[in-house]
This record gives sequence, structure tokens and C-alpha cells, in this order.
Amino acid sequence: MSSPPAVNTPAPADATQSAADTALFGKDPMPRLVDVHPMMDRPSDEPARVRVYQRSEDFASIHEQEDTFFPFFFLSDFSLLADRYRNGDVHTATPLNGDNFYQYLLTFETWSDYWDALRQVEHRSDSDQQAPDELYRVGSPAQQYLMQTGRSCLLGMTLDDLHRLQLDIEVYSEGSFPNADRPDDKVIIVALSDNRGWDEVLHLRDGIGEEQLLQELVYVLQERDPDVIEGHNIFEFDLAYLLDRCALHGVDFAIGRDGSVPRTYDSSMRFAERTVDYPAVDIVGRHVIDTYFQVMSFDVFSRDLPDYSLKTAARYFDLAPEERTYIEGTEIANAWRTDRATLLEYALDDVIETKRLAGHLSGSTFYLAQMLPMTYGSSARRGPAGKIESLFVREYLRRRHALPRSEWGSQSMGGYTDIFITGVLGPIVYADVESLYPSIMLNYDVQPSGDTLDLFPQLLERLTDLRLETKQDMKDAEEEEVRSELDARQSSYKVLINCFDPETEVVTVDGIRHVEEIEVGDRVYSLNPDTGAVEIKPVTATQSQHYAGPMVEIKNQHTDFLVTPNHRFLTQRFTSGEYTDLEWETAGDMLEDRIRRRLPPLRSLPATQERPGPISLSAVCDRLAIEHKTGPRGIKELRRQARWQPEEYELTDWLRILGWFVTEGTLYKSKVRQYENGNVRGVSYQTTLCQKNDIGRSEIATLLNRTGITYSSDQNGHSFCSKVLYEILEAECGSDSFSKHLPPWIFQLGPKDLKIVFDTLMQGDGAANGDRFTTSSDQLAEDFIRLAMHVGRRAFHMPNDGSHRIQVNTVRGQRPTIKPKHRQQVDYDGMIHCLTVADNHTVLAGRNRKFNWTGQSFYGLLGFGLSAFNDFEEADRVARTGQKILRQLIDEIRARGGTVIEVDTDGVLFVPPEDVRGEQAEIDYTVSLTEAMPEGIRVGFDGRFKKMLSYKKKNYALLTYDDELKFKGSSLISRSNEPFGRDFVRKAIRRLLDHDVAGLHELYVDTRDKIVNSDWEGVERFARTETLKDTLEQYEADVEAGQRPRAATYELAKEKQNRTGKPVKKGDRITYYITGDDATVTAFKHCRRAEEWDPEDPDENTAYYLKRLDEFASKFEPFFDEADFRLVFSPEDLFGFSADGIEIQREEHASDYAEDQEDVPF
Repeated sequence: MSSPPAVNTPAPADATQSAADTALFGKDPMPRLVDVHPMMDRPSDEPARVRVYQRSEDFASIHEQEDTFFPFFFLSDFSLLADRYRNGDVHTATPLNGDNFYQYLLTFETWSDYWDALRQVEHRSDSDQQAPDELYRVGSPAQQYLMQTGRSCLLGMTLDDLHRLQLDIEVYSEGSFPNADRPDDKVIIVALSDNRGWDEVLHLRDGIGEEQLLQELVYVLQERDPDVIEGHNIFEFDLAYLLDRCALHGVDFAIGRDGSVPRTYDSSMRFAERTVDYPAVDIVGRHVIDTYFQVMSFDVFSRDLPDYSLKTAARYFDLAPEERTYIEGTEIANAWRTDRATLLEYALDDVIETKRLAGHLSGSTFYLAQMLPMTYGSSARRGPAGKIESLFVREYLRRRHALPRSEWGSQSMGGYTDIFITGVLGPIVYADVESLYPSIMLNYDVQPSGDTLDLFPQLLERLTDLRLETKQDMKDAEEEEVRSELDARQSSYKVLINCFDPETEVVTVDGIRHVEEIEVGDRVYSLNPDTGAVEIKPVTATQSQHYAGPMVEIKNQHTDFLVTPNHRFLTQRFTSGEYTDLEWETAGDMLEDRIRRRLPPLRSLPATQERPGPISLSAVCDRLAIEHKTGPRGIKELRRQARWQPEEYELTDWLRILGWFVTEGTLYKSKVRQYENGNVRGVSYQTTLCQKNDIGRSEIATLLNRTGITYSSDQNGHSFCSKVLYEILEAECGSDSFSKHLPPWIFQLGPKDLKIVFDTLMQGDGAANGDRFTTSSDQLAEDFIRLAMHVGRRAFHMPNDGSHRIQVNTVRGQRPTIKPKHRQQVDYDGMIHCLTVADNHTVLAGRNRKFNWTGQSFYGLLGFGLSAFNDFEEADRVARTGQKILRQLIDEIRARGGTVIEVDTDGVLFVPPEDVRGEQAEIDYTVSLTEAMPEGIRVGFDGRFKKMLSYKKKNYALLTYDDELKFKGSSLISRSNEPFGRDFVRKAIRRLLDHDVAGLHELYVDTRDKIVNSDWEGVERFARTETLKDTLEQYEADVEAGQRPRAATYELAKEKQNRTGKPVKKGDRITYYITGDDATVTAFKHCRRAEEWDPEDPDENTAYYLKRLDEFASKFEPFFDEADFRLVFSPEDLFGFSADGIEIQREEHASDYAEDQEDVPF
């Protein structure tokens, strides 16, 4: 091998900086760097250069300069490029210090040399991936430049030192949403303002048409020369519309700092469950900030914004100008014709609100950009683990030290959450272990094994100190503006990472549940990657957190995942004409090539308990509280003349009876009849197993004969009279075709027994060729899909006309293939959820009922699978130590007379001892707990509350001393609920906290009366707003392919698109309500757009909304005895209501938490 000469020495850092600050902020403290623009439009064989934009010392002007740049990457095996080095195609080749994997740093003069070298490494390495293990490179040219120079953007600046300009347009359009392709839909107003006190409203006027207005806008933007252009929905509407209208008139929209026209490209971002497609816009030397995205990102946490419009957001944050002018969008054209002055005031108010909103929500991203080798815009889009790694790589690059290769594996340990008491309690103190996990890392010498420079503890200590110092400064600051800036700073010092999006569902032994509902201790089905066997394993850790960065979408007819790039899958790769053995790889790996993959095949799921013996109807009756009598002749109801029926059945026979009843069984209950002769015929209970198919009728008859059930036959089927059997079948399986379901207990059985049920259902209601099942019951449709999965079959909804038609695959889709077109990277900003499964670290999961075997997740830097500096053993040690410390804290609080209510990852909610009352006494008590903690661990006072409603783990409500309610978790109040329901739950919680049982009953009755009387303040009170998660084209394709049923949201979106002529896109929101008379109507057949509701002629479905009210009320069942609950949440009767004797229940819970489990800290 030809070794290169040693070239270069570690670049010196600024002498005034500490080592930690050099690593954290870069070696070159060049101040006021606003943006870096790689000059990629130059010929690729010319030296690589960048253009740098810097603010002057007084921030009044911008300076531009070009700088030389040497693209680089790290390499493990120099022989792969030794020939190019000898030929002079490599600028420098530096052997690096240390023994880590990537031993060489290679730089290049031109982009042409750089790309040629990359292709050669890919060709010569053994890997068939575009990113072989022998190579580590940073993809962004701007990020490479910042790493190489050690510079960071925005140093020495505050947010308002940037020149921030706000822009908002108004368009004239008659009768429909503006369309840039229609010549008459002109831009009539462009409102502008900035953070330097300037504003201007450009508009059409005599002698100034739209073309001149656009030219005037270009001139003003270049004259004002902002660093940032802010707008609300500016990507999707304002900039896109302006670009289209400029193209229409032949106007160059030359608003780049170099006089260039913005570059546009299709992009998308995810905010929790919502995906937004939008046309991204890159403007040379300037950043674009869309407050619409910022509001959506904020609402991922708050979940209580009614909508994301500018006016709603401004009111929510109390940022609306006094005497703000409001004009409905549909009235813009009329206002332009009749009241132009008011419309101009309205437009100016829009940019004022935008400026305030951006100032309120941009701080954290701004200050984070001061540390990272990323531009302001890039730092807003990258994920936290990538941000941390960029700090490490920059410092290792500066010190010419070899980089480690990422460690393979997973983290198995997690943090500690638990609940000890449910009910209403108070007063409450929240004791926070200050920076628990950073403190553990610092005091227990935690660092990744590959971090041979000991950079991890240096960065961690500095970040922790900065955050704690800034939080203290926040407490000391008197001015709200100062506190807001400091809060943005301290938030920028936190970094997190995780795995699944919120729409992911997980198959547990208790049924299908959303990933965010999974709790530690839940049992899930897990594939053993070594043996291929399906096993049942406990969930040992969960975590939910915010994440901004890339996600990988894997989606086709049988697969649907949205995961972080580090998420693991077991796959077979199709190479050399055949599939490889199953091997682990990440979702990100799948984006590096165009090779087909196969996921593991579906397998039948094991039983969750021992197989039961014969079925005793007496035991069933006892379980269901059904009156009965047994004797030597069998079982019957209590009436003397009732007919005896067999009491015991073989399990397989009983499963067949249930299956035949679920498919076409009917129940008939006669009325009491008195004859003229005085005789009375009592009530009779008849069950009929209907089946017109001769083979089916014969099988049912054989079954009834074999079990000994006395029956009669007619053209409809076989019938038997027994109140006991009638009531058992009704309780276990439902009473009619719309309510039929499978009893939950059968899913505890093994695949052999469940195959009997499956085959019976298919014979009764399936297609002749065995590939389709049909039912009118929503629940049975879900049960059947679950049943198919238990027996190793894949089933999914097909298009329907009110009934559920379910496709059943026999072979196709059992081993799903992932082609290149089925996987893509998307931007994401929202909540993500993670779980850790014992031993196998696999789980059966997916979105939209498309379940497949998948791996679990990684966390933070130590536990981030793609990070060069990960270390799973150290991540586990941090989590294990955190659990131990929190248990020590709980024990100490109890020993000092406190009552612990709940522990949540890094803090404890508790009731202080009776002799500790008042804020100062509570602070002293809490801080003194530090004395019992290990060295370096500090307990802080993080809040006090008048009362607490403890509901579930991670779900509670707190009442402040200012009488404000704060909520944690979505079990109590979910964003998806109708506003009247959310309002009802909030008010009910407040009454519970006040022990106002009479008021709680009154609230229920009043809400019920409003529903019955259609006494709504407006349609928005009961309408539901949902987000389009797919395009209409994708929706229709999925429906036609049988991958999903029809849905109200999409059917109304189609109608809206046809009506307005404006395309409906993924991410749009549809607000609608339910019509009809039945509480169980099919939603897509009985829905209307909210704007169609007429308060003078209301047509909402009263029965449906009464059912919804009762569903909201059911959240409060745990706080009352069963009889009391029914009294509180029921309408008034003749006897009235009295709260006397009704008590709010409080229940203590033993810890269900095993050692070494729960939330992962990163």
C-alpha cells in the first residue's frame, strides 16, 4: 500500500477560547456570519469556492467575499485512492492521529476531482452501496466549508440583529381561491415590513399594473436587502404565486443577493401525523422562514391550536395588534372594489402579526445555529443526533484525529416512569433532578468508546453549564423580552432523537394499539432474528419526543412505515440474481442504492396462554353474569319449563358455533302474548344459524348433532331455543350484523384453533375462491384483519359501498418486496415515539393496518445507530443509573413524610408533608433532598401546584395557583377530539379538582341538552378537522387496490376540489360534521363540510354526538364507583340528582415497574 506523506497539523483555535468553547462554537469566532453560498454553478473543474455574507459591526450593512474551499471526506483504506493521489487528483491526503477506523482525510481542489474520487471508492470497495463503510463524508457543501474553517453562523448576534423582512400578498379573485394561471387573478397588494421599523404597502393604482407592481417589489427587496424573508404560508402561496405571475409577465424575480432568481424544488415536511407538500424556495444569501411551519411545529407539543391560520396563531399567542382589521378571504375582491383603504390596513396588519409571530417562535433555532457548522436554515431542518455528530466531526477534523465507525447494536435500557396514586390530590410539588442524564454522564465518566479525544464530557459539561446558567438568568431577568431570549438560548442546548411516527400501530397480545399508547410491561409479538420463531416479549422502554429532521418513508401495497433513518429492518437484498439471507440494516441504508429488498414473511402468532379444555357454559355464564341452572341434563334458564341444552363443548366445536353465529347468525326474542282463552305465552329466545349454501347447512347440522344441541330446520337455516345460549352469543359476539364481533378471549388461542374460526368465517361470509370476506360490522372488520394476522395471512380493506370488503391474500404480500420506488426520504418536524422490546428487539408494526416485522429504535448520540460516536453499553449505563437515582429520590421523599404521586423520567410529582406549606418551605424541602443524592446530582424545585388529577402514567392535569390548568399526555384531551368534547373534558376536570360533583353532573346535563336542542355557538364546536395524509390520487389508488376504506375527509376533499377548481394537497385540513339519525352511521356517507351547516335548519346527527359525549364522559369512570358514575353522567330523571354520598375515588397502585426499564433518556 502507498502511504501518503503527513500533511498539515491541527488547526489552531482562537487563543481566547476554552477548549470546550472551541469544540462547541468552532475555532474561528468570525462574528456576524449570516450565510454561506456554495458556488456550485461554476464549472466543476474550477477550484471550489463559496460566497460568504457577513454583517458589519453596526449590523447596518452586509459584506460579501469569496473564499477558497476544499471538499473533503474521511477514508479507512488509502489504497482505494492511492493511484489518484500519485496522479495529483487529490489535493491533500493526511494520515490522522489515533486508532479509530477512518484513518485518512482527503481534500480536493475541484468538485470534479471530489466526485470522481467518490465514485472510485464506491467501485473498488466490496460494498454494493453508494455509501460504503470505507467512506465517511458530509453531504452538504456549506456544512463542509463551516467544518473546514471552524466558523459558525450568527455569532455575536441576537435574532433582531438579523435584518428580517416580512411579506404578504393579496390577490383579486372572483368566487374561488386564487389561481396564478388565470390572467385575471392578479396580485393587487404586497404588504412589507421589517424589524427596523419600516413598512410599506405596494398595490395596484393608476399607471401601475401587475407587471409594474412585481418589478417594484423586486426593486424594494433588493433595496431593503434583508437577511431573512418571513411569511405565513410563504412557500406554498406567496412566493409560489409571485414566481408564477412573474413568469406570466416575463419579469425576472431576481431577489437573490447576487441578482439571481430563486431556485425552487418540490419538498415535504411532516409535523407529527401531518405531511405537508410544498414548493421549497432557495434564495442566494437569504433565508426564508415560514411561520406557518413554525406554528405547526409548536402545535406538535401544545395540541390545542384550533387551526394554523395567521389570525388564529396571533390571537393564541396574544400577538394581534390592537384594533386589528379583519376581512374574510372570500371578501377580498369586494373590499378591493368598495373599501380599498380598509383592505390596505388589513394587509399591513398581516405582516405586523407575521413579524411578531416569527420573533416569538424562531429563537431556539437561531441560537442553535450559533454552535453548529450549519446555516440558519439547515439547522432548522436537521435532526438532533446529526447536529451533535456535526460538532464532533468538526473538532476531530480540526485536530486531525481519526473518526470511529458507528457501532452496531441497540440500547436496551430506559428511564423510569411510574404512577403510584390516581385521583385528586394536592398540594403538589415537582422535584426535578437537574439535567439528570447529562449529570450522570459527567459524574459517572460516561463517554462513547470511540471518542478518543474525550470530547463528549467536555461538550456535555459546557452545554449543561450553559443551560443551567441561562435558566438561572431567566429566573433573575425582570423584562419579558430578556426572559424570552434566554429561554430560546437554553432550549437550543437540548438535543434528542427517536424513531416511529405517531401513526404507527403495534400488534400487542391485547390487540392493535398506536405506538404512543404502548406502555412499559405491555406484551408484544416479537420475531427471533436467529430462529425465525415468533415469541411474546415485554416492552422494556418507551419514549415520546419532538424531532426535526429527515425521515424514511417505506410504502407500497403491503408495507407502510415512516421512521428515522437509523431505524433497523431485517431484510433480504436481491443481488446476483438471488436474495441474500436476512440481515440487519437501517432505513437510511435502503436509500443508498436501488437494490430490491424483502422483509421477513408474516408468520402465525403464538398463543398467549395454555390451551383451555372443554368449554363449560356454566363457567361462561358466571363470567358474563347470566342467570342459569345446571343439572344432569345440561344447562338452561331458571324457568321450569325451559328446554335443557348441553352444558359442555369441545373447544373446537364451540369455536365453530361462534364462527357460524358471527357470520350469519340471528337472534329473535318474542313478546309476551295473552290469548282470548286466558292462556299466556311467555317470551321465547331463538337463535338461528342461517346458511343457504348446502355444504354450509350440512356442516352446521353435523355440528349441532355432534354437540347435542336440540334444533329445528327451515329454509333460513337451523334454529335452537335457549335463553342461555341466546344471551351468551349476544354478549360474546353482538346482536345484529352491524354489531357483530369476535370475543376478545379467542385471540389468546394459538393459530391452529384460530384457523378454525378463520375458516368458518370465510365459509360463511367469504368469497367462493377464498380471497375476500364481507361484513357490515366495523368491529368485525377490524377483528377479522387481526384474526388473519394471527393465522399468518395478510388482510386489508377494499373499496366498499357501506359494507366492509376485506381482501385476503393467500401468497401475494406474505413476503413483501421493497423496490426503490417504494422508499424515499422526507423532511419531518413533529412528535416521534419509540419502544424497546426485550431480547429480540423486533416488533410487528406498521401504519394503516399494514403490519410487518421491524426492528426498534436508537437514541441520542450514544444510542444513535448512524452516529460514528455511538456506544450502546454506555447509553444503557446512563439509563440504569438514572433509574437508580430516581428510586433513591422517591425513597427519600417518602422517608421525609412526602407522598409520591408519579415519577416521569427525570422528576417526581409529590404531596409534601403536612408541615411543609407555602412556596419557600416547599423550595427548601425540595432542594434539601440533594443531600441524599449521589455527588454531582442536584434536585431542583421546578414548580408548585394547587391540585393534581392523576389519571394514568404520563397523563395528568395540574391546577396552578393562578387557577390555570396544565395537561400532560393525550389520554385526557386529544387534539383529534371535537372542540365541544375537549371543552367538556377540561371543564369536567376542573370540577373534579374542585370536588364539585353536582357541578360535574350539571355540566354533563347542560352539554347533553345543547346537543339534543342543537344549541351550538357554531358548527366549529362539534365539527371535526382532519388532515389529508396522502394526495387524492394516492387515496383513490389505495381504495381501488383495496388498501383502505373510503373516508369522509377525502371524499369531502374531492368534492371541494371539484367545486373550487383549486387542487387539494397532502397536508390540507378538512373540517366536517356527521349527519343522519343513527349513532353508528357510516361516516363517509353521512358527512358534510362545516360551512354547509345551517343553524336555522340544523342537520347534525344528534344520536352520534350524544354517543361522543358519553365517550368523553367515560374518561372519568376511574374516579367513581360504578353506580355513582352512572348517576353523575346521566340525564335528569323524575327524582332529580343529589351528590350526597358520592365520593371521588383515590386509588393506590403498586409499582408495576421492573428494575432497569422505561424511558430512554435521549
